[in-house]
Amino acid sequence: MVLLALLAACSEEPPPENHHLSDLFRPQVQLNTGFLPGGAEQIQLFVHPLTPGVCHPIPTLTATLDGKAMTRLHGLVPGENGYDRDCSVFEFTLDPKDIVAGPTNTLVITDGVSTITMEVANLFAPRTATASATDVKPGDTVTLAWSPATDVLADKGDFGVLLEAGGKRASVKRQDLVVAPGSVAFPVPEGVSGDVTASVFGTAAMQPPVTRCEGLAACKVSREYDVAPFSLRLP
Repeated sequence: MVLLALLAACSEEPPPENHHLSDLFRPQVQLNTGFLPGGAEQIQLFVHPLTPGVCHPIPTLTATLDGKAMTRLHGLVPGENGYDRDCSVFEFTLDPKDIVAGPTNTLVITDGVSTITMEVANLFAPRTATASATDVKPGDTVTLAWSPATDVLADKGDFGVLLEAGGKRASVKRQDLVVAPGSVAFPVPEGVSGDVTASVFGTAAMQPPVTRCEGLAACKVSREYDVAPFSLRLP
């Protein structure tokens, strides 16, 4: 009898009240893109309130990226930093075949009542760095033509150039770089000579910019990518 009473009490509990985007306190968007093993692109979207921990079910929430419908995920994500995708953090993914590589990528999120919009410049463009000169000596300045030129360097985070030759390494860190739209210039360091392979490290600090963030407290992008190494010749 006690068990039946408990079951009856539970059945009388009202379901969680459905909410809208307007109920979220300063909602934020985090758009993550990168590569999965095997080369497929991964696109992941999170919508969440600035103060987590409060349950705001929004069953009508949908998202599109460049007009392509994203798939909403459901259920609990386990772990120390786990979250409920039906309660306070709303997660979407996009099929890689639906990627549109254009100068502007537009994300639209709606609950049928309110709409929020985010635009990013050159989100899916390949990242390249091309050296202006290849025969150099220590102290020379090498300018890398960075593409796309719209990328911006974050205020914090490791970013630099690593040079390797004959088992020796030398690096140039961000405080010694001159970063401008479409270019990254660095002084050639001592410590390596001959045929040198140079590569850019800390690319997470160089990201496509958010050009529109409408109806949100914050719009953030995290783009994972590799930049092909380039060659230098030092005496």
